[in-house]
Amino acid sequence: MSYQFFGWKNLPDEVTKVKATLTHQNGDHYIQTENLVIRTDNVMGSDPVLPYLLVRKIIGSDVPNGPQKIGDCVSWGWGNATNYVQCLQIAASLNKLELLNLRTDKGTWHRDAQDHPHFAQGVQLLYEYQEACTEWIYGSSRVEIGGQKGDREDGSVGAWAAKSTAQYGVATRKKYGPYDPQRAKDWGADGVPDDYEDEAKKHAYTDVVPCTTYQQAATFLKALRIVPVCSDQGFTETRDSKGGCRASGTWNHCMLFCAIDETGRLLCSQSWGPDQPSGPRYLDQPVNTFWVDPSTADRMLKQNDSFTPAGYMGYEIEDFISWHH
Repeated sequence: MSYQFFGWKNLPDEVTKVKATLTHQNGDHYIQTENLVIRTDNVMGSDPVLPYLLVRKIIGSDVPNGPQKIGDCVSWGWGNATNYVQCLQIAASLNKLELLNLRTDKGTWHRDAQDHPHFAQGVQLLYEYQEACTEWIYGSSRVEIGGQKGDREDGSVGAWAAKSTAQYGVATRKKYGPYDPQRAKDWGADGVPDDYEDEAKKHAYTDVVPCTTYQQAATFLKALRIVPVCSDQGFTETRDSKGGCRASGTWNHCMLFCAIDETGRLLCSQSWGPDQPSGPRYLDQPVNTFWVDPSTADRMLKQNDSFTPAGYMGYEIEDFISWHH
């Protein structure tokens, strides 16, 4: 495997400082107050939840897999979480219009879709998706939240990214173009451009919620909620016959829990490019992912720097469509 870039900084005091500013400081409390009643006491044998299949219906591909070129993995985890959230909210809107079932898993319309009375609205929905600019998240997390101005050493904290995406929002690739590691390096030291901050804030999360246990993550995923995960857990380099990797070694890395299978394993997505790791895939998982057993996932989450984002502003269902028809 040709990976070499990590970038998660394990700074517990910084995480504690950020958590004290959040509306919801406890994942279990949030699950209860938001009435996420999906039961995860026994996830074994339950139906898998595979959000990447909905992503493919919306954009015709999986979310970007990198490769990252500096130690900016935290921004990749949170950038792809944002890409997932956009797709899932658009899918919810299409479903409300009874158009989602007219999308193929290749992201194209079935032949009879154009006869649907809301087809034009559905087409407009798809234009709402804009890939997140990871460099923006990297710069705003490190400088605006983490106070690392002038520091050109790579790395960020999951809590910094959680807070920055809620407070400073997310810029898009439509504005800044393809991934540029030099731009990431520069913004990571200097901060993000002031002249776009107001626009980026229109696309911020209304809240970010700590996710510190496997049971919380399973509940969130069953509710189509994505979990950027920061830990020092490493893995084997090749997937087994069921698409999984065993815990092995140390990676100070931010990745993304983005699905749950029928046995309760969580799907972990990383940013080192396609076929990293290599080996067999299961349930048509994306090429840059691997399944993680519950006990390993729990150990990763208990390192206390993982969150799930909530309510991406500017992409709520009500913003897409006028329902008065």
